[in-house]
Amino acid sequence: MNKLFIRRSVDGFVCALVLASIYILIIIAISYVSVLLPYSGPALQKLAHTSQWTFGGIKRAFYAVAVFGFVLGCYLPHIIRKRFTPKVVGFSVMLLIVGCFMYNYAGAVSTPREIKLADCTNNIVNIHLKPPQGHAYHLDLRPPGIQSMPNGTVNSSYKFSGHIRISSGASLITDFPISSDKARLTASGFVLTGVGLQNTNVPPLSQFIQAQKDYDIQITFDPQPPPLSSIWLYWYQDVD
Repeated sequence: MNKLFIRRSVDGFVCALVLASIYILIIIAISYVSVLLPYSGPALQKLAHTSQWTFGGIKRAFYAVAVFGFVLGCYLPHIIRKRFTPKVVGFSVMLLIVGCFMYNYAGAVSTPREIKLADCTNNIVNIHLKPPQGHAYHLDLRPPGIQSMPNGTVNSSYKFSGHIRISSGASLITDFPISSDKARLTASGFVLTGVGLQNTNVPPLSQFIQAQKDYDIQITFDPQPPPLSSIWLYWYQDVD
């Protein structure tokens, strides 16, 4: 009895270690893929979204995978050796239950949030920002007249260049160029800043700001945005 218990425990720990290691490798791979190709089609957009998991969500998923691996390692070798149909059925039901548990327990992804920061009444927009709790912040310019075509493409007649300048008190944090060519155009507007860890066109806003700290943001446009244009802040917020 003790030998069987020890053998099953060892099998469980080994399987838990293997699955946890695979999980970590998958998270690392997803992070790199979503950083390098964050907007290269619907499939990769969904993949990139998983990189917006909070650390707490990733940690909970890790625990869930480890527990699942331990249970799998304890019982699967025994079931395979015995080839006993009722046990196989019971094990399948257990897998389904554990899978549902993992889906709900590990799927603590953050939800997207947005807030209007300012109207664009001239070519210079000054914003005082205290970011809410969250991550993956980015700034959007929302002009009128954006057209979404049936084939999925999005067009806007507004073409611009400019700069984003971010400071905190008397300290300048960053000053980088923006343009309609660099910004990603969506059905809502122009994404002025990157949202991943890095971006080939514009840097991510989260690289320069932190939650609950005060910042002054100055955005210049050439030419001035059309009437009824506005600047929005988008971010992901943990809902746990």
